[in-house]
Amino acid sequence: MCLQVVGAFERRGKSLKCEDYFLAVDEVVNYIKSSNLQEWIIAVYLGGSMGRGDFVPGKSGIDIYIITKEENSANEKLITDTAQNIAVKRLPYLTDICDNPITIAFTTVDAIKSGNSWLGVGPEYFSFRETSKLILGEDIKELIPVPSDEQIKCMSKQGLQILIDMIKNGTEPVIEDNVDYILKGLLELIFSALHFILSLKGIYCRGKKEMVEEYMKISSNETLKKTC
Repeated sequence: MCLQVVGAFERRGKSLKCEDYFLAVDEVVNYIKSSNLQEWIIAVYLGGSMGRGDFVPGKSGIDIYIITKEENSANEKLITDTAQNIAVKRLPYLTDICDNPITIAFTTVDAIKSGNSWLGVGPEYFSFRETSKLILGEDIKELIPVPSDEQIKCMSKQGLQILIDMIKNGTEPVIEDNVDYILKGLLELIFSALHFILSLKGIYCRGKKEMVEEYMKISSNETLKKTC
């Protein structure tokens, strides 16, 4: 997609309002409530930028985390497909530039308790605990085992290695048609790396701007220590 087209979609996306996002979330929750799926679901959380409260209408997507009693791919597909239909209706311009304007991630309560859920891995644990908002069901945050320092370090190394591998093995030429996509991907990876680094130091931020500010503080302090 060329930059001119992306720019046009972004201008159209500005017509989206906060209300459109909240209505989309409400529709997903109401669908769950009105179906038999609620008996299978333990909790539903709003995460990402909406959970933090710093989302930007027309640019941000919606992240929803669903904790279930057991795995059920058929139920997951029903909810995911419904969410996509809601996105087309409520967030039409986002569907032009994003494959999944409403992203839904599932995990089971047993996986959480055993420490095998993605919700309890490294920085994801802190991000979920600090910023996600319960929108349906019972709060399960206290059930998530606290990750060890070694687990967090391991996840940090894995995340940074993914970034290194992408840079080393990148084969797509940087041309006008894909430069925006590549830059967006690199920025997301950079902020993921920042998230890892800050989490290792016990710092949990509400958004990208705060991440940069906190990292600059750390960087400045460490530079001063080296020069003293």
